Amino acid sequence: VRMKEEEINAVVLNYLKKKGYTHSLKWFEQEAPVATLPELAQKVQHDPASITNYILFHNTKKESTAADYESNYASLKEWVNASLNVNRAELKSVLFPVFVHCYLDLIAKGFFDEAVAFMGAHGSSHRDVHTEEVNTLMSIKTHEHLKENELAQRFRNQKLVVKICSYTFELLLSFLMDNKHYLILAIINQYLDIRVFMGAPNEMVNHDYKAITGVEEEEMNEQPIRWGLLADLVPNKVFTDELGRTEEPQHKRRKLFEGMEFETVDSKIPLPSVDEYAQIKLISDFGSALPLGANSLPSICCYTFLNTNDSVNTIEISRDSSFVAAGCSDSSVKLWDVNQTHTRNFGTVIKKADGTEQRGSEDYSLLCGHSGPVYSLSFSPENKYLLSSSEDTTVRLWSMETKTSLVCYKGHNYPVWDVDFSPLGYYFATASHDRTARIWSTEHIFPLRVLAGHLSDVDCVKFHPNCNYVATGSSDKSVRLWDVQKGECVRIFTGHYGTIYSLAFSPDGRVLASGDGGGIINLWDIGSGKKLKTLSGHQAPVWSIKFSQEGSVLASGSGDCSVKIWNTDKVCIIASECSSSSRSKASLKPKTNDKVAFKKNAEYVLFANHVRLSNLTYF
Repeated sequence: VRMKEEEINAVVLNYLKKKGYTHSLKWFEQEAPVATLPELAQKVQHDPASITNYILFHNTKKESTAADYESNYASLKEWVNASLNVNRAELKSVLFPVFVHCYLDLIAKGFFDEAVAFMGAHGSSHRDVHTEEVNTLMSIKTHEHLKENELAQRFRNQKLVVKICSYTFELLLSFLMDNKHYLILAIINQYLDIRVFMGAPNEMVNHDYKAITGVEEEEMNEQPIRWGLLADLVPNKVFTDELGRTEEPQHKRRKLFEGMEFETVDSKIPLPSVDEYAQIKLISDFGSALPLGANSLPSICCYTFLNTNDSVNTIEISRDSSFVAAGCSDSSVKLWDVNQTHTRNFGTVIKKADGTEQRGSEDYSLLCGHSGPVYSLSFSPENKYLLSSSEDTTVRLWSMETKTSLVCYKGHNYPVWDVDFSPLGYYFATASHDRTARIWSTEHIFPLRVLAGHLSDVDCVKFHPNCNYVATGSSDKSVRLWDVQKGECVRIFTGHYGTIYSLAFSPDGRVLASGDGGGIINLWDIGSGKKLKTLSGHQAPVWSIKFSQEGSVLASGSGDCSVKIWNTDKVCIIASECSSSSRSKASLKPKTNDKVAFKKNAEYVLFANHVRLSNLTYF
């Protein structure tokens, strides 16, 4: 076997040293490419195999003390905060999970008092971004808490994905090795999945937080998605088919969708036929609507519904803008007819002095049937029915003609946070505290599909415009897209730091918007599964979001008592209409739906603390 050149040179060097040939030894050291002992030690120290051995055998040398966790983490935190801005964002994405596992390790090893002190010293630095996690960790103070807490078990059993560039990774590794922070290295090796990429550091990593989902997102997001609209519902086709039946000029009908192109797909599920009367009414609405933008904004508050006593949890407006419904904490649904001054209240009976009974008259109709607070409402496309979901675990279907409950749907085991009718009616979706979303039809009292996969509450649900997909937002900080026919998850969107409270699809079906508890709105491309934009401006949870009919404007309602109108092309705030009253505090779960909704004719936007209806046609 032929020896390598380095091995031959080493043998010659040893021979010259033994024989005392100092002059020849100096000449050979200058000519031969042989590393010195310090150089060899440095090379071995940073060899991947050597680093792995340090990590594997670190805990066998001595048991780590509470002081080790404090000193190691404090040193890492100080170094990260003093690092260059270009690397700091990526390093902070490693700092938080290390903080979590240091705290959990202290609890696991019985250092309860030291764990409390550790949380007090370092928890505040993570509270701004990870408020929910820090508050949950503070409640873990014993071994029993550690075993029973869902967040702790999620961090312990599933590796958190962290993406950093190769240069930042080398900096981190060198710092930990040079300072002998093998305890931190062991935590990173055991609980983090660091994925190194080539290129410049990602300064926006704080907006790309990878929530723990339990599945491989990259493989999931490679599945093909057919996000186009159903052929019968494409606006341009509707205009063309109806153009010959009307005497109105073509240019008036083309205003709203002029220059827009829509991809079409076939339905994967059986769908009801399109109601011709509703379609004609929709065409009429489109004809009177104008595109929204920076030069045409909502400006006038037309109606204000007072005396809600901070009990309104959700607001919904019908498709033709004729009804406004409110779900209340007293388990009732209140229905206002916008076109009439008074409507008969079918739920109230007044006894006269002579013993006879007379039904009372109020400004609204009172729909009673639930036994817990009502959290969500959804009108059917033809405005004949109303769905309501409640804490009592049920969903009810109401008739708008008789103002009575027709069906009670039971299937969830815990409160139902959200409900949404499909764009063509017949089907609807629900989201619940039991971590599932379910697909139903109005003709059956049992669910047709159970969508399971989220690791925490499913807080919101929304049908895709083509009815083939359903989007769900969860307290696990992820958004998922489900195939209605198969009942399988086909997309996972991660990047939020808080609970997802609101969802909205763009009219063309290509973009999904999601709002979270931190006031952030993300726009996602459904086809690629990637994030398009991040909209930041709210200072409180975004309870509701809605695209205008042509998709150029996005409205968002927040707990900071404001409704913001966004230009989704330029991604900037083009209007901010603020409520003068304080935020409603009526809630079962610590959330209040300050609802905002653009209607199909793009003429009204509804937002609420008290109920307010704004007309977009007055500029």
